[in-house]
Amino acid sequence: MPINPVRRRSIGAALSSAFLVFSLFSASAEASSAACRSGIEQLPGAGFAVDINNFDTVVGNDTTNVLLWRSGRRQVIVRGAVATAINDQDVVVGRKVMADGSTRAFRWSAGRLSLLQGEAGWAAGISDSGWIVGAVTVDSVLQPALWRNGRLDVLPLPEGSTTGFATGVNNLGQIIGVSGGTDSRAWRWWNGHVQSLDSRYGVSPLTIGGRGRIAGHITINDGTAGAPVVWSSVSAPVQVLGSVEGWLSATDGAGRFVGSAFTGQHGDEVRYLVAIVWNPYFGVRALRSLSGTFNGSSAGGANLAGSVVGWSTGPTGGVPTLWRCAWKQAEALPR
Repeated sequence: MPINPVRRRSIGAALSSAFLVFSLFSASAEASSAACRSGIEQLPGAGFAVDINNFDTVVGNDTTNVLLWRSGRRQVIVRGAVATAINDQDVVVGRKVMADGSTRAFRWSAGRLSLLQGEAGWAAGISDSGWIVGAVTVDSVLQPALWRNGRLDVLPLPEGSTTGFATGVNNLGQIIGVSGGTDSRAWRWWNGHVQSLDSRYGVSPLTIGGRGRIAGHITINDGTAGAPVVWSSVSAPVQVLGSVEGWLSATDGAGRFVGSAFTGQHGDEVRYLVAIVWNPYFGVRALRSLSGTFNGSSAGGANLAGSVVGWSTGPTGGVPTLWRCAWKQAEALPR
């Protein structure tokens, strides 16, 4: 039976409503972003931030634990685990390390930790409706997974693929991932159907926005480097941002993306990681670290109000960081 995110409504009506709500939310966010004051701040304590929802709740990790920042306070919420995403209901997902060294996908909400169905896997993303995507191991083979209301569904793969995993999901129920086998592909799953993206060797879609725009990473130069990539739609050719070495790994939900890039020269020159933001109008731009330079930072998540989280270099080293109105303070990427 096909998995369908829409109940008691036609697909056309559901999509119209979804796009209407999304458009109103985007317009409100853009107005809010235009009025906000840009700035950069260190989040309390150690660790690094990986995602932020539209109510400014931030999730992240330290070396062994999952962290939550809410209303200026930091707390440890899961021990022996790694968080990957948070939704607008403050539900956190990720992977929990088990006693035998394997990992299980987990869901945390309101102080309660649940291990998701399926063995040897992880959760990579969650939608605001609670759809969780990632991977599980079935008969010793890694497969893309979707959890809905606690129920596990193993997603189909493109023809010619035998293994794979899901990397992201948006609020329309569109899921992206990577497959391998005789034919490795990047793909999108929606309403029971899987469709291959324009792919090249080493391409990985990592995040999908509310309008269906997809971003990720591609291996270049015989595997010695990588570049960010963008698909404007599922049927569009992949756009390689070849002048930048790095990746785009998270979305604000609307179609703007954040990630990381390297600056500096190859060879013996010192190279630094810098947080980047991208949209289709100005392309890739960089965010300064807490030290005021471009020599050590990375962006992990974003929200519709323009806030971006990750880590950056401060007086005591790398610390969890929040950039407010990030697109306002972004500058040309240094070379």
